[in-house]
Amino acid sequence: MRSIISRSLALFLVALIVAPPSVSFAALSAAYETGYERYGAGDYRGVVSALQGAPGGDPNDALLLGLAQLRLDQPARAADAWGQFIKTSPDTALAGDIARLRTLVVREANRRGAKAAVSAGRGARVSGDVLAVLPFRNVGAPEYEPLGKAIAAMLTDSLGGVPNSRVVERGRVEAFLDEVSDQAGSDTKTARRVGALLGAGLVVVGAHVDTSTDPMTLEVDSALIDTESGLRLESGSFLAPLDRFYAAIRDTAVGISNRLGSPVSSLSKASAARMQAVHTESLDAALAFGRGLDHEDRGQFDDARREYEKALRADSSFRLARLRLATLPASSMSLTAVATVVQSELEPVAAPAVVAAAPIATPSVTTEAPAAAPTTDAQPEVVARTTDASTTTAATAGAVAGGASASKKAATTTGTPPEPVEEEETTILGMSPMTAALVGGGLVVVIGGAAAAAGGGGGGGGGGNNDPVRPPTLSGVQDRSVSAGDLIVLNIEGQDPEGSPVTLTQSGAPSAATFDTSRGNPATGTFRWQTTLSDGGQTVDVTFTATASRGPPNDTASESATLSVSSAPPTPTPPPTCGGTGASCTAPAECCQDIPRECDVTPAGSGTRCCLGLTMPCQIDGNCCGSDNACRGQQCCAPLGVSCTGASDCCDDGAACAAGSCCLPDGLSCANDSECCTGRCASGTCEGSAPPTPTPAPTPPLCVPQGNTCDAVFECCPGSDCEETPTSGQNICCAPLGDNCADDSICCGTNVGCDGACCLPLQSACSDASECCGAGAGCVLGRCCAAPSGACSSDQDCCAGSCLGGTCSSALSADASPVPTPSPTPAGRPTGTPTPTPASTPRF
Repeated sequence: MRSIISRSLALFLVALIVAPPSVSFAALSAAYETGYERYGAGDYRGVVSALQGAPGGDPNDALLLGLAQLRLDQPARAADAWGQFIKTSPDTALAGDIARLRTLVVREANRRGAKAAVSAGRGARVSGDVLAVLPFRNVGAPEYEPLGKAIAAMLTDSLGGVPNSRVVERGRVEAFLDEVSDQAGSDTKTARRVGALLGAGLVVVGAHVDTSTDPMTLEVDSALIDTESGLRLESGSFLAPLDRFYAAIRDTAVGISNRLGSPVSSLSKASAARMQAVHTESLDAALAFGRGLDHEDRGQFDDARREYEKALRADSSFRLARLRLATLPASSMSLTAVATVVQSELEPVAAPAVVAAAPIATPSVTTEAPAAAPTTDAQPEVVARTTDASTTTAATAGAVAGGASASKKAATTTGTPPEPVEEEETTILGMSPMTAALVGGGLVVVIGGAAAAAGGGGGGGGGGNNDPVRPPTLSGVQDRSVSAGDLIVLNIEGQDPEGSPVTLTQSGAPSAATFDTSRGNPATGTFRWQTTLSDGGQTVDVTFTATASRGPPNDTASESATLSVSSAPPTPTPPPTCGGTGASCTAPAECCQDIPRECDVTPAGSGTRCCLGLTMPCQIDGNCCGSDNACRGQQCCAPLGVSCTGASDCCDDGAACAAGSCCLPDGLSCANDSECCTGRCASGTCEGSAPPTPTPAPTPPLCVPQGNTCDAVFECCPGSDCEETPTSGQNICCAPLGDNCADDSICCGTNVGCDGACCLPLQSACSDASECCGAGAGCVLGRCCAAPSGACSSDQDCCAGSCLGGTCSSALSADASPVPTPSPTPAGRPTGTPTPTPASTPRF
């Protein structure tokens, strides 16, 4: 390792001595020369003043401006300036190095912004044109968990093409989500809280689930949440074979764009192409990409790099994976270390009159405050380290700046340059030798003194650091109070200001708790305790310890969190049972409404059964309502001559809905007159006059009563909403949750039932027990459930215990302890029936 570091440093010096600057001295702007002189004097505010109003777009101006803002502890502004440098710099190698270092600056800016907003209880002003996409939840097999972050990243990129909308960058969403995840409840509550802190008026949440049927499929469900009202503006459910998973992601993006008022047909050619982009057709590449995002979010850059490289091996054209790999840092560095690295790349002026710079210690700053002023985190000085323990040097910013200048000027005075070193020993993942020397292997090397020595003397580094050794710091250790059955999660981070790797440990936790950690600086750990009903009344103190590998003194720090578990709520009265598709019934209220079901005759005969309306996904004819309807292309539809409300109801390709029946328009092949809309089938082809013009609808009243169709809620009479109901198949004026009702057909929401009042059936997502059907129904872990002695069809129907012989037991069974939290049944799928294969026309 020592040989590699020394060779990297030597090559860096060779590059400085023999390589001409990328921009000639004469090309530097007057503003840059002024800023450079002020930077050398430690006047960072003077640098900003000189460069912010400067005309033109010299990349050197942007590089120096960002560096000064970083010295002022303003990472968000520094990231903006360096983003401009990366876009305009003709030096692509240096732009790549700055892009990787900028990733660390952006991470820190996002972390500070999130902490400040959560601490203040408010974020930026909410704007209706700002959209945030949250990671999608996995409710299927564990191996597809990484798809959640991959789907969110792909949607974020695709929705960037929506006109008049701004999409929040994925890393910023993750930073804010990490701050509120332990305090959040349902998807809607989480979306509203994160959206409010980000200033996003609209938030996309969703879930994905795979099926074990043959062929295997992937269903992607999404919802668009209004941050201020909490209303679910639109929901979408898209199904595709697992080997064509990308089609469900693409259709989800198109559906969201349509709801935002930007259908693909109205977009420019470039925006439409971005909206419909297939990021990758390789499922292996998408899963590796998702794992890489998760590692990067945790600061585990080596693991992230391996996953991004796997993604590119699976699909070399995967643009998003290539972009993440290109901007991935080699290791974690403090902002001060980042500034030191970039400072060595500043272009010197023709005749620099540089006064010795102030030390790198954190200056007096005005801290950025996206929402409320956060406490500035002092950045430690960078201490130069080599693998030789006897050689330790502390260098100031002036030494580094002077050393770099001395090296470049030495090109005209030195003799034969040092012998070149082989490229593969000095380059890390395409970095320049400068960056490889500075971040290789996680070490930080200060160049100042060495560069001056190679140039013939002067500019050497300072002596040892006499400041007291500071102990590690811990963050994320917080007290928690939860109800029995809730999950407790603490995201712990330990960091050593002296730069040594840190190890995290815990003590005092219950045996059921886990603590997954990664060693580094910073070190990260995730503490999880899934409480059970038996934990009610417990209070435990868990102590977390960060230990720096450098040894004493002050090499450890500990903090404790008090975790309290209250007793479970009273056992609710079980809600009434319901029937799935094909079950006998006498009224729609007897049918489960996890997807809209009706009670009607079916092609299978034998009385009335719980069945699916037109356009709903199906498996056999007997699933569909109406004795004349059929299941074709795995969708309930109406054959020719059978009643319909629109052409989408009809089974036959090209069929129309005329005079309330499915029929064939002119020019299509037919077997007899009854199949044609015109009533005339000549030589096997429909012909004749156009279908009769439908009778105009009567003039609607001043407000639309319940049960009638609507396009917006303001059309409905007061007290009603405008949504689909379990039986409508379209938006109608309907009764919200809690309002009185006679049957399901008048209740808002496709999975809502009527039990004297509009309510939610078993396993439906809920925020309060009053939303669930049945007296005394419970809402546990965000799902409606049945109490012991209540009727059930599976363990997931029960709030606690298990389902034995159709009744919830009050005790856990021997092989079901504890009962897993009920997984939400994705929209569009009946409980207890096989998952449908893709419908021919996806709905949003």
